Amino acid sequence: MKNSHFFFSLILLCFFSIPQMGHCSQKPEEIDPCSLIAPEKLISIFPVLQKAEKQAVGPTTVCNYLDKFGIPALIISVSQAGSHARDTLSILGPGYVIEEIAGLGDEAAVAVQQANPKFGLQEGVAALHIKKGPLSLNLSFPRINIQVNDPEFEKVKILAAEMLDKL
Repeated sequence: MKNSHFFFSLILLCFFSIPQMGHCSQKPEEIDPCSLIAPEKLISIFPVLQKAEKQAVGPTTVCNYLDKFGIPALIISVSQAGSHARDTLSILGPGYVIEEIAGLGDEAAVAVQQANPKFGLQEGVAALHIKKGPLSLNLSFPRINIQVNDPEFEKVKILAAEMLDKL
């Protein structure tokens, strides 16, 4: 009887020590977002991008893709996943429409900035937030004007899927 308890305990220990499929052991602060995709792939979609530059923001690193003026035009980061992609983007406020995106990661949403001529704002994609397991991939487009229905946005989704494979 004593041997059967030991054997059963050993089996349970082995079972729970095997990592689950799809479980990511990486922490956001250990991930270099600039290494998730070759800069040339993004620059081929958005020629305004000149180079990638890492920047520490708190405990994490972001990858800023700079325009010719040295201003971030595309920002990529990895963070701990929140409860829902849609909820994470909803903190942007009333000037944005949040739309869910099917077929990308575990869950994905895009924030579309609404036009506001008073402030010189055009309608366009502001951010893409994709949840994969315990992590989220975030892409922000502060100086790139694209629409959800543009071919460039479809290309961004394909490249985002490539980045998710590296998480």
